[in-house]
Amino acid sequence: MGVDGWEFSPALRRAQEGDEEALDEIYRRYSNAVLARIRGRLRGDMKALYQTTDIAQSVFLEVMKDLEKFEDRGEAAFLGWLRVKCENKIRKKLRKHLDNEGRQREVHVPTGWSPPARNGAGPATAAGDAEHRSLIRARLADLNDDQREVIRLRLEEKMSFREIAEQLSLPSDAAARMRFARAIVELRDRLGTSGDP
Repeated sequence: MGVDGWEFSPALRRAQEGDEEALDEIYRRYSNAVLARIRGRLRGDMKALYQTTDIAQSVFLEVMKDLEKFEDRGEAAFLGWLRVKCENKIRKKLRKHLDNEGRQREVHVPTGWSPPARNGAGPATAAGDAEHRSLIRARLADLNDDQREVIRLRLEEKMSFREIAEQLSLPSDAAARMRFARAIVELRDRLGTSGDP
C-alpha cells in the first residue's frame, strides 16, 4: 500500500470496471509521467507542430480504450505499457513528417504559386460533408445523456474542463477530462473509426 493508502491493483480493477473515481485517480497519478515522456522524446521541429498536452490526451484516449484488456502485472508493467503507448504515438506523428531516411519531408512550392481562391466546397464535397455530419448526429443521439452533455459543453460551448466539472458537479477538472475522453472513445467506436484523435 502506498503512503497515501492508494494501491495500484485494486484501483486498476475498479477503473477497468468503469469506476470514474478510479479512472480519475489513474489519470492524476500518471498524466505527468506521460507528459514528461512525450516532452523528452518529441523533436524540436515537432514541438512546433504539436502540443505535448494534446499528444498526452491522445495517449490517454488509447489507454482508456484498451484499459480493460490490460493484464495487471503490477504498477511497473503499467508504466511500461504507458511508455509503449507514448512511443507509438510519437512514432506515428514522426512518420507523417519524416521521409524513409529520417529527414523532414520537404514540400516544394513553385515560385509565384498561390493557393486557388475557395468559394466554398464543390457539390460532391458538400454532399459528403453533409452525410458525415448527419452520421455524427445520429451516433451522438445513441450516446447516453452524460456523454452527449460533456461533448456539447466541450465542443459547442467551448468550456474548459474546470468549467465542465462545475457545471456537471464532478469532483475535478481531471474527472471532466476523463468523462469527455470516454465519451469520445464511445463515439468513435460507434462511428467505426480508428484514426488519431
